[in-house]
Amino acid sequence: MLTPHPNALPRVLIISPAAAEANNGNWHTAWRWSQMLRPAFDVSIAQTWNGEPFDVMLALHARRSADSIARWAQANFHVTGAPYKAPGLGVVLTGTDLYRDIETDTAAQASLRYASQLVVLQECGAQALPVELRPKTRVIFQSTAAQALCPNPLTRSGGDGGAFARRKITPNPDASGPHPQRTR
Repeated sequence: MLTPHPNALPRVLIISPAAAEANNGNWHTAWRWSQMLRPAFDVSIAQTWNGEPFDVMLALHARRSADSIARWAQANFHVTGAPYKAPGLGVVLTGTDLYRDIETDTAAQASLRYASQLVVLQECGAQALPVELRPKTRVIFQSTAAQALCPNPLTRSGGDGGAFARRKITPNPDASGPHPQRTR
């Protein structure tokens, strides 16, 4: 973690297992999120974390980014005394994570435990997670015209998950390129 100069922007690293040349969903998500976070943050995109200091690491794909996630958690061990809930570590779960990898892949399962925040891209995605991980899960809608809500998608004792952030990100037709804007 950094202790930045008072005038410096917080540094965010987005880990995308795919490079720009792949031109796939992971890369497009990383690029869109980097554009949303600027100019409030100094944002970089990389395929792996090389140990360079950042304030926040957002890792796309629990299994395919597992090495970077584990290294970040170990590097921040001194902050919490345990690699679990590593400060500044967000893991964005893909469909492959939710519907295959987290059930059988131990590295993907460890990524879920290491994260201080989990993100799913559809409201029903949280239902695929173990109940004990749902309180640290947020839903961020990437692009949708209409929303069909799942019944009690993020149920936890004493509530229906209403405190969870629910954001929809839609393309901004007034901007050049696929720059998203946040809407409710």
